[in-house]
Amino acid sequence: MVVKHSANLLLSKFSLVYKLMLYCAIVVAIFTGIGIGIIVPLTRPLVNGIVGTGFFEHLSETVSLFFQGDVNYSTALQNLNNDITAIGAVIQNNYAALTGSIILIVVFFVLAGMFIGLADIPTVDILNNFMTSKSRYGFSSNFIDNIKLSVKYNLVKVLVTLVFDVGILALAVYLTTLIFSVNSLFALFLFVFMAVGISAVRQSFTSLWLPAIVADNGKIFASLKYSIVTTTKRFAKFFGTYFIVYLIIASIGILFTLSTFGVGFVFMVPGSMLFTRCLEMVFYYTLNGKSFYTSVDKIVKPDVVELKSFEDNFDIKKVHENPEQYSKLPVLYNQDKTALTDSKSKEVAVVKDKNKEKKSDDESKRKKKKNRLTNIPEGKHEDIFKN
Repeated sequence: MVVKHSANLLLSKFSLVYKLMLYCAIVVAIFTGIGIGIIVPLTRPLVNGIVGTGFFEHLSETVSLFFQGDVNYSTALQNLNNDITAIGAVIQNNYAALTGSIILIVVFFVLAGMFIGLADIPTVDILNNFMTSKSRYGFSSNFIDNIKLSVKYNLVKVLVTLVFDVGILALAVYLTTLIFSVNSLFALFLFVFMAVGISAVRQSFTSLWLPAIVADNGKIFASLKYSIVTTTKRFAKFFGTYFIVYLIIASIGILFTLSTFGVGFVFMVPGSMLFTRCLEMVFYYTLNGKSFYTSVDKIVKPDVVELKSFEDNFDIKKVHENPEQYSKLPVLYNQDKTALTDSKSKEVAVVKDKNKEKKSDDESKRKKKKNRLTNIPEGKHEDIFKN
């Protein structure tokens, strides 16, 4: 049901795909231009040396002869071996330039990802406003209003997710080598499954992070802790959902990209970004028992309500003293604001309605007074009222 509701929400806010596409294109164009201006002069001797080995000419000639059915495999393999040896010598002579280029590419990759991530909070805020009240806000104005929070969030996100990103990059490099040295078809499938699995693990633990910040005004680190604690106890559900969804997205993306000569990739990236944000919001609203709109004429009312809290920011005594603050706490309540009880969890608190307690106490006092007046002996009324 989470995937179904997320798909409906995606269709309702599909116009965001075009806005995200434009934003991503601007960021990529800026960083590509800067990168070419810095990296190309640095790697020019390396590139010229590799081209001078004749590797590309031999490769083109071999492919042409292969399709003509006139290829001499022994000669082709000998040329390939000689070219690889020559390329190795060129790399050794330009090792410093190659190392510097790789470092710059990684830095540009991280910075570009961070700038693209600045669109996350505006996107989630737009979805949150639509899901709660069908309100519509512009992407540009929302981006400007949330720029300070977006920068803080993305700085923390880069530090938190850097391990996963480096792992994915290292895996990609390793399996790319494996593709050309062992079994290309097997290596390709292994790469897709492992990359999807690592991405699903990362997304599972951070799934509730953004919604907690935007929907309940949570602090960045407190929201991250809440997301990790909550998703860890339901890891199978979150991981299973994201793994299947990401696997489908990757499969469709590869086929769509190949069949459209790369054009489909332009649509798949912002589309998958928006669908991930929709999944996060639907998960958060469902776990918190909040009703939400998936379209202008359809509202979803979750059947199950769970109570979870930020351990550091949740204080039962304060809730009793300030019942009007219920909506500001990242916890779940049912219709009469009585928390649901879970005896297995330390995070669950039973919060009684203070007004009901006061009303009950007043009623008890009135009954005691009435009983006292009806059971007094005759002639003693005046003494009682005096007391």
